[in-house]
Amino acid sequence: MTTNDGLSETLPSVKYPVRRARILLSGLGFLFVLYFFGSLLFLLPAFFLVSAYGSLGWLLTLLLVSAVILFVAYRGYRRMLAQILADAERVTPEDSPEFADLLDFVEEESERRGMEPPALYVHPAPIANALAVGRRTKGHVVVYDGLLTTLQNPAELNAVVAHELAHLDNRDSTAMTLLSAIKLTVVRFWTWFGFALRSWMYERRGVVLTPTEEQALWAKAHRRSNLVCSPIGLAENSISRHREYIADAEAAEATSPGAMVGALESIADGDHDPGDLDVPQSLCIHGESDGVLARLRSDHPPIEKRIRYVEKTHGDGDG
Repeated sequence: MTTNDGLSETLPSVKYPVRRARILLSGLGFLFVLYFFGSLLFLLPAFFLVSAYGSLGWLLTLLLVSAVILFVAYRGYRRMLAQILADAERVTPEDSPEFADLLDFVEEESERRGMEPPALYVHPAPIANALAVGRRTKGHVVVYDGLLTTLQNPAELNAVVAHELAHLDNRDSTAMTLLSAIKLTVVRFWTWFGFALRSWMYERRGVVLTPTEEQALWAKAHRRSNLVCSPIGLAENSISRHREYIADAEAAEATSPGAMVGALESIADGDHDPGDLDVPQSLCIHGESDGVLARLRSDHPPIEKRIRYVEKTHGDGDG
């Protein structure tokens, strides 16, 4: 008996085990569909490298494909960060004393989580949303002005920011950026492959395409590639949805279930139309998901299901 008690004390407890198990299953599904749709991306360079370098060619292929994916991920991240922060204003105690309490909360919650406090920004867009980008050591939390006018009290604002801090702490932004880069790389590869194949077929027939026809052919290949690779996106969005549930539950733990539920209810009633603003939905606290098919393609669960999960994990259920 004593041995079992001592063993249980040394084993780390896993929060929200059911939700994390579903993330694992979604991850396995992502790898499964990636195997079918991305195998040619790996085998094509492997054919030439293995022919030239023997067994070493497999390692060189792995390094080459990994380098391409990491390059796409980093370039996409830098472009996204520049777009998000272009019109946002950094919040500091000196320039924004009205946010002093929120900054104190960010400092305290970051210290509790053992992470570097992220930079806090306010974006002038009138949408009820917030997002987190970056890493645990260099994060950015952006709160849109529409959210500040939508939330009912400071406790709800703290809950939203705690949700974003949970994303940074759980490395959700990094993970989703990498998954998106993998999907984008595969889609671009099949777009190029389809375009090259059709161009070769036209050339065999003696047909010379004009620049306009080439653009139309490329666009058609891109649409078909997105359609063919859509299972990768479905698996990616499933991972994102389960991560939202965990961030909600951790935010409720950091503040209170009532504050998190109230924030979600207020956000549901707010304005979500980004207009011409390019907002990365997978990194926001709110995403559109109306309809059964739309929910499968959405990277966010419906608000009502998120509220029920917060009430369950901080009530009768264990998540």
